Amino acid sequence: MADNGPAAVLDEILDPVARAFSRDVAEALVNLRASRSAQQRIAELAMDAQFGLDIRRTAAQKLAFHIQRFGLLLKQPAIDRLHKVWQSERENPELRTALGGVIGSLKPDAILAGKRLKSQASPTR
Repeated sequence: MADNGPAAVLDEILDPVARAFSRDVAEALVNLRASRSAQQRIAELAMDAQFGLDIRRTAAQKLAFHIQRFGLLLKQPAIDRLHKVWQSERENPELRTALGGVIGSLKPDAILAGKRLKSQASPTR
């Protein structure tokens, strides 16, 4: 690896050969530092349907923590995609719950938070 900067390290870690270690990757990304690149990579893990539920859920939990610790560093397109995945009824409920933590870490006002909670509520029987 020619460049030893954080982005180069992240690229090497996320190489397809290393994808099996994605849970550890999410943990490492959280601990790196406050960087847009790290936050983006964690978000990508959480949203990538090629990964299993456990990895995606862990990445979502780590993303919420990273946002709370370092502030929101994601660009708007990534935030929009997080919302889309969170709202998708095709996604596993456990993943949607973990992504709800991410959405909550975006610090919506009380009215917006209430609307979001109502939209995700299961119908009562």
